[in-house]
Formats: sequence, structure tokens, C-alpha cells
Amino acid sequence: HGLTWQRLYNKNINIENPDVITVGDKIIIPVANEVLAERTLPAIPPPAPASTAVKSPAKTRSRAASAASPPAPRGSAGGNTYSPGYCTFYTKNRRPDLPNNLGNANTWAARAAAQGIPTGSTPRAGAIGQQGMHTVYVEAVNGDGTIRVSEMNYAGFGVISSRTASASSFQYIY
Repeated sequence: HGLTWQRLYNKNINIENPDVITVGDKIIIPVANEVLAERTLPAIPPPAPASTAVKSPAKTRSRAASAASPPAPRGSAGGNTYSPGYCTFYTKNRRPDLPNNLGNANTWAARAAAQGIPTGSTPRAGAIGQQGMHTVYVEAVNGDGTIRVSEMNYAGFGVISSRTASASSFQYIY
């Protein structure tokens, strides 16, 4: 509908937090020329302090260990703060569990690893692939060393497309 999240939030006073919309919520689309009162955003609690312990990204924690210790601090995963039309916007929409603080496409894998998010060089369906200044969503891993990806901005600005690519040319965020 060509709207910003702010206009939707301002129109829908039943939504308490713009980062949380649940199944069954009714969303009203405002008319293009409708004047809306600006709503104040809810307070966001400060992030937990970062741990000083160094974690090896190659090791995975067991379920028991995960229950005993909290996950590595991450940025907010709520909503999507990336700019519409860019590859990072698309991949964040495909993986809403990832934080909003991964930066430009060329820093995604390194920043994810620094936050304790598993990364590596082996492709998996559902992973985010990062190559230079571009991110993709891995739809499938093929037996011939290629992957099928979907992406935004490869075929033109804001255009969602898919293609087959070499699996070895990406770093992956799992």
C-alpha cells in the first residue's frame, strides 16, 4: 500500500507496540490524504550488558547448556529497520529472528558471528548468504555445489528475484 510503519502504527491505536503484531490483530490501512495524530513509541528496555567471555563460534552449545546460560546479547530483532528496496531489508524479512544491528550487507556475517549467531561456509536452506555488499536467502542446496537463492536488488532496485549460484562464494548465517 506504499505506507510507512509509522502511518500504520498511528492509524491503529489497538496496536500497543509496532514491533509486535499478533495473529488476529485487525490492521486498518489509512487513506492516502488522511491526517493522523503521531503516537509516542513505547519505551524500550536497555540491552543486557555484554559478556566479557570469549566464545568459540565453531562450538555449539547443547540444549542443556542453552537452558543454563543465556544466549549472547544481540540487538533488537523486532520489526525491520533496514531500508525498503535493499537486499538487507529482504533478507531481514525472510529471517525476522536476526537482529537489526548487522549493518550494511558486507558486515552481516562478521557482526552475526560477533554476537554468537552461528555462521560458516557450508550452505543450508534457510540460511542467509553474504557475499561482499549483498545478502541472499538460501532457498535450497543443490547436489552439484550450487544453491538456489532468492534476493532483492540483484535484478534491479527493489526487485525480488531468484537464481542459482555457486555455494562456495558466500559466507552463511544460520
